Amino acid sequence: MEYFEMAIKMEVDGEKFYKEQANKNQDNATYQIFTYLAQEEQKHARLIEKMQKKLSIDPTPEIDLTEYKHPFQELKDFQLDIKTIPEQLDVYRLALEMEKKSIDFYQDILTKTKNPEGKKIINFLILQEKSHYKIFEGIIEHVLRAEEWVEDAEFGLRKPY
Repeated sequence: MEYFEMAIKMEVDGEKFYKEQANKNQDNATYQIFTYLAQEEQKHARLIEKMQKKLSIDPTPEIDLTEYKHPFQELKDFQLDIKTIPEQLDVYRLALEMEKKSIDFYQDILTKTKNPEGKKIINFLILQEKSHYKIFEGIIEHVLRAEEWVEDAEFGLRKPY
């Protein structure tokens, strides 16, 4: 499997996973989050396809990519019990974890890649995943600060938002 195929498959599998989760959680707030994530994965796949057409790269990578499992291959459903209303924080943490696994996945492949154009592609993907990681990291911090503020509103000084 070549770089582009592997990256596109990972993004398509991510899109599929997030769409399935959105369908299973239509009755709660996580629906919108999973829908957003599915759209982002779809955008990534399109960007990779455009890069594939634009760059000239040997389709045979110097490493065996079949040994790698991307994060979405082993992820279980995040479907919640009907009686349980999910905390948005749990959903954000799941998204953060998936972005981290994607970053780690691409960074591992980057260390084993010698082709300069292949490295460009992988670095691009790492930057995309890091930007999403920062988004969810910020959301989590914001949610946690709100909980801390309500819990300890009259005590001590807090960092400004």
